[in-house]
Amino acid sequence: MEDRIKIGYTDFDGVLVPLTLSIKDKVHMNICGSSGSGKSYFCLFLLNQLQKYATDIYIADFKNTRDYEGITSNYGVGIACVTLFQKYYERYQAIKSGEEKGCIWFVWDEMAGNLLWLESQDKKLAQDIKSKMGEILMMGRSLAGGAAGLITVLQRPDSNNYSSGSRENYHVKILLGMSSIESRKMMGFLSDEIPKDFKAGVGKGLIMTDENPFPVAFTVPQIDKDKLKKLLQKKRLRRSYKSIEEPME
Repeated sequence: MEDRIKIGYTDFDGVLVPLTLSIKDKVHMNICGSSGSGKSYFCLFLLNQLQKYATDIYIADFKNTRDYEGITSNYGVGIACVTLFQKYYERYQAIKSGEEKGCIWFVWDEMAGNLLWLESQDKKLAQDIKSKMGEILMMGRSLAGGAAGLITVLQRPDSNNYSSGSRENYHVKILLGMSSIESRKMMGFLSDEIPKDFKAGVGKGLIMTDENPFPVAFTVPQIDKDKLKKLLQKKRLRRSYKSIEEPME
C-alpha cells in the first residue's frame, strides 16, 4: 500500500513540484504559525489525506473553532479535549501491546492554550498529559499493533508545552505564515538554511523532516475551506456506512 500523503507543492527553479511525505515512519507533526497563517486550513487538507490510512482520527478543538465538526466521532472541544486525549492514550496502549491492530492519529488544535488552561486548573494532571504525550512521541511510530501519531497545532513552539526533550521527537516540523526569528529558532529553522527566495504568507511556510533536516519552502494548494470540510464530512459518512454494511465475523 502506498504510504505517501500530499503536503503541497514547492518551487524548484521555477517549476512547481508536488511535495509528498511518507507516513509509514513519520506520524508525528508539529504545526506552528501565528493567527491567520492558515494552520486550520492546512490541517483540513492534511486530514483529507490521512483519512485514507487512519483506523481512527481524534480531533481536539480547544477553542471550538467549528472547523472540524462532523469529521470524526472522536471530537472534543474545551475541557473535553483532555478527556479525549486520555481515551486516545488508552487506544495507544492497546495498539502498543498488540491487543489491537491499527493506525490512529490525535490532532490537537491550540494544544498550548489547552495545556496552559489545564495547568491553572490541575498542575498534576497537566504534567501527566505532557508525560503521556512525550511517551507517544517517543514510541508511537512503531508499535506491536501499528502506530499512533500525534499532530499538534499551536502558535508558539515553546518548550514549556512539552515534557523534557520530547519536542525533538516530532518527525515533521511545519512553520506557516509570517514568523519571528525566535519561533524559527524554536522549530530548528536556522536563518542561514532557509531558502533565500522564501516569501512567507498565508498558506505558505517551511517544512523540515527527520529525513530531510533542512527547511524546504512550500505552499498549500488553495481549495475552498467550506468545500474541503464538507468533503471530509462526506468521507466520514461513507466510512460509517461501510462499517455498518460489513458482515460480522
